[in-house]
Amino acid sequence: MMQYHKVNRLRRHTALLLAAALAIGAVSGQPAASKGKESKLVLKIKKTTYTKKTCQMVKGTKAALTVKSRGLRGKKKITYISSKPETVSVSKKGKIFAKKKGTAKIKVTVTAGEKKASSWLRIKVVKKTKPPVFNFKKKTVKLNSGYRMPLNGLGTYSLTGDTCVKSVSAALKRGVRLIDTAYMYDNEAEVGKAVRESGIPRSKIFVTTKLYPNQYDNPEKAINDSLKRLNIGYIDLLLLHHPGKNDVRAYKAMEKAVKQGKVRSIGLSNWYVERSCRNFSRR
Repeated sequence: MMQYHKVNRLRRHTALLLAAALAIGAVSGQPAASKGKESKLVLKIKKTTYTKKTCQMVKGTKAALTVKSRGLRGKKKITYISSKPETVSVSKKGKIFAKKKGTAKIKVTVTAGEKKASSWLRIKVVKKTKPPVFNFKKKTVKLNSGYRMPLNGLGTYSLTGDTCVKSVSAALKRGVRLIDTAYMYDNEAEVGKAVRESGIPRSKIFVTTKLYPNQYDNPEKAINDSLKRLNIGYIDLLLLHHPGKNDVRAYKAMEKAVKQGKVRSIGLSNWYVERSCRNFSRR
């Protein structure tokens, strides 16, 4: 029994000594252990920042990849590796060249002493598309779809009821041929009425409308509903109003509507370059 109490006292004394040693170490600036900051890489092309995201590039174009590291100190060594050099090549200095249509990953590794951090950027290479062609004499722009859009138009945001009908009618009488509306403006029916009653051939008027994010979960219905409200045969330009859940699905539905003859041209509005690059290059 006496032996048991002696051992117990010895354990308590040992514990107290260890606690004191740890306390002295902490005060003197020598803690037992401390977790360092996690190393992380940030990849940047021009002004757009990417962290393991997809960027779309046109075949034949070049870009410079800038790398910023966090948690790595000292002299750094950066290496770049392309998963498919025949599709996208990358130089030792981070210069990217899009060679042919396809997708490749660029892996970036930064080494500083014994520490190392890596990240990657997926590059999707697409065929070169023709840029819009402006004709300032006729005041039109030729879209990639092949259709011409007037440069001067009337935006109908906040116009409702008879005020909207009269405003659109007055604009059409004065030579305006581009009318912009949207589901969220709640005036597609009024815009359609003014177009139908204008006496101007439908082919001479360019009507733009937009789908709102709360419609992206059922885009087919949203497109058909806009066609019914407008009641002008087809939509000249249909846009996704701004980013939202299921926006890629909605865009695919718009592509289908083009093939069906319901819509002539499609696109995006109120979109940041990084968001569109990330979302739509993964389609």
